[in-house]
Amino acid sequence: MHGATRRRGFEILEVTPERVVGTMPLHERTCQPFGLLHGGASLLLAECVAFVGAVARIDAD
Repeated sequence: MHGATRRRGFEILEVTPERVVGTMPLHERTCQPFGLLHGGASLLLAECVAFVGAVARIDAD
């Protein structure tokens, strides 16, 4: 997994051809100074889950 996702605590919990589940904790690296989830962190989570889902759908044959 990429360093940026690892440092933020991103974790893939489930991968199937139909579904990918990932989590990322809320802490100082993923939140804005006033405690809301940072938009960039939301995008990182969405992009990583989409990438893993796309790779899971690749036909290796």
